Amino acid sequence: MEFYYDTNIHIGRIESKRVNVSVSVLYDICTYFGISLEEFFLKV
Repeated sequence: MEFYYDTNIHIGRIESKRVNVSVSVLYDICTYFGISLEEFFLKV
């Protein structure tokens, strides 16, 4: 719940594929967890 309150991003909706993720939302998620978009995509 802390993630949602800090970012206003409902991660459960993303995980269940009920919403599409924009690049800006993905950037916000990466920033929250302290990684860059480049690092994220290197691990995909």
